[in-house]
Amino acid sequence: MATTTHTVRRRVAAVVSPTYVLSFVYIGIYWNNHHHIFQATENINDAVLWANFHPLF
Repeated sequence: MATTTHTVRRRVAAVVSPTYVLSFVYIGIYWNNHHHIFQATENINDAVLWANFHPLF
């Protein structure tokens, strides 16, 4: 059975769409935690900034 371009596009969209949504959820959770952590601190140095940057990877 030959696959049409439309069928291939629907399959790709079915995989990409949830991944795209989950990436925004992950960034939103990280952003929220970031703001809560930095509102609770009084002093921030370079080590703290780099440690905060690490979870993005």
